[in-house]
Order: sequence, then C-alpha cells, then structure tokens
Amino acid sequence: MEKVATAEISINQRSQIKHFQFILPQDAVRIIGVEHNVWMEKPFSDLILETNDPFFYNLNQMMGVLKLQTCDNTNIFYNRDVRLDIYGFSLADFSTLWQPKCFSHQGKKAEDPISIPVSSPIVYGYFKDQMNEDIFDISDIAWCYRITVYLWYETLTTQP
Repeated sequence: MEKVATAEISINQRSQIKHFQFILPQDAVRIIGVEHNVWMEKPFSDLILETNDPFFYNLNQMMGVLKLQTCDNTNIFYNRDVRLDIYGFSLADFSTLWQPKCFSHQGKKAEDPISIPVSSPIVYGYFKDQMNEDIFDISDIAWCYRITVYLWYETLTTQP
C-alpha cells in the first residue's frame, strides 16, 4: 500500500538552512517518490521586476536546494533544486488564443520517482535557501516562504 509522509519547512531569514526528518513506520519497505511545493508568505507579485522590454523573460525562480538521505549505505538519495512554479508564466507570450499553463515554460511539476529500500525508519532532510541570496544580494529584505516535502513510501500489506 502506498502512503505519504510530509514535512513543512518555513524560511524567514537570508541563507537559512533547515534540517528536518521523516520517521517512517516499521512496516515501510521502499521509498517510491518525492514531491515538494512552495508557498509564498507574501504575494509573489512584489518580486516580479517591472520592465518595458517585451522580450523580457525569467525562468521559474530558484528557491533553494533540497537533499534527503537515509542512515544506511544509500546515504544521499535526493538532491534537487526547488523552484517556484509560477514565475514569469505570461511574460513574453504574445498569443491571444493560448493561455499559459503551470507547466508551459518550465517542466511540469510532478512526483520524482525513486526506488530506495528502507532499512532504517529515519530519513533526514536538508534545505538551504538560495532565493534571498540570488535576488536580494544588495537588500536586507528576506522573503518568507514555506516548502512542503512529500515522501511517498510503500508498506507491507497483510492479507486476512
């Protein structure tokens, strides 16, 4: 049976590093996927730069780096850049019949499939903020946001 464990991370300081962990149940046998979502605490429209250039376009904003590791010989099994999925979707889009979708200018957001056997019930997580470093290097402003990490796993099912 497939189940999910979640962890929520709040970022509110420049270059903040957060450590967290998942404690899986004893009947977990395999980690099968990882997902993550970003929620801004302030409206993200405050971050979009004003420009008169019609060809101005930015990719989805890099938020930071997410790493997950186990205590066994697998060690670090997930290392990805976390990006905000709504950045610049309609910039430099001149069509009138087509509306940009949430996956039109960047990869479609979906679960990253993984197949890791579980020998230890503890999975450690690490997230380092890079958004506040990259955009606001001359400002003292730190944008607050939350990241939710979803860890999908399989459990043993007993037949009655």
